[in-house]
Amino acid sequence: MATLFNQPVVRAIRLLGVVLLASLVLVLLASRAQSLAPGDPLVSVGSFAPFPAPPAPEQVRLVTYNLHGPPTKRIDDIIDVLRNHDALEDAAILGLQEVNRHHDETAYKDMARELANALDMHYAYAVELPIRGEAVNAGWPS
Repeated sequence: MATLFNQPVVRAIRLLGVVLLASLVLVLLASRAQSLAPGDPLVSVGSFAPFPAPPAPEQVRLVTYNLHGPPTKRIDDIIDVLRNHDALEDAAILGLQEVNRHHDETAYKDMARELANALDMHYAYAVELPIRGEAVNAGWPS
């Protein structure tokens, strides 16, 4: 009997479901929050991932990491660890906590966007506190 979907398609659908669920959580968090900058969106999304997307991974690795609102001087170290550490480098999805935005310690940068840019990933960010929030960065799917 022929199957409707092959294994890579099933994995892709499951991964997309995880990303959508994580995005929903971000939106729900943002509904209770306030942004420090007037008119600044409570939720932001963007992409620096390559197009077309690479093939679906055989396994999906989800990494969660608390940035503790990284000062700018630590961001290069954080990017290096996320890019090169054996346990983290193949992560398809990064769940990031305490991601700063509009804070003097991070040179008023949007750290979710900066990390996505450096790691060639998609990102979704939601405000939790006026200067801090939660982010989901994913390298796949495109």
